[in-house]
Amino acid sequence: AAERLATAAQVLSKKRKGQAKPDCLDGAGLPPQQAALARMIGFREDRIVPTTAALRVLARLGGSSHEQAARQSDGRMALAQFVGIEASKPVLNPALHALGRLFCLPRSPDCNRCPLSEECLHGR
Repeated sequence: AAERLATAAQVLSKKRKGQAKPDCLDGAGLPPQQAALARMIGFREDRIVPTTAALRVLARLGGSSHEQAARQSDGRMALAQFVGIEASKPVLNPALHALGRLFCLPRSPDCNRCPLSEECLHGR
């Protein structure tokens, strides 16, 4: 899934120069949230995409064991505050998603390999 997302974002980034439209991913086989993340990267769209993986990373960074609660409004607000309104938002939100899919797994997180392990309260 992460590879498809990266490939889609690369394609969009190249097509952006050719004036591709954001709906060019329709029918590409990506789930809606992954298509939205790819558009964030490829078109630098200003949005927040609260994926389960990104919310899980934020909950664990903050030391919360209540990942279910992170999926509710408080978790979405925390994601918006963490990502902020900076120019890096189109990269930071998908990066949190990728960390959640690669390292911060629901049942067996790979804290030793995670680049955020020193700042994360979950693995301590």
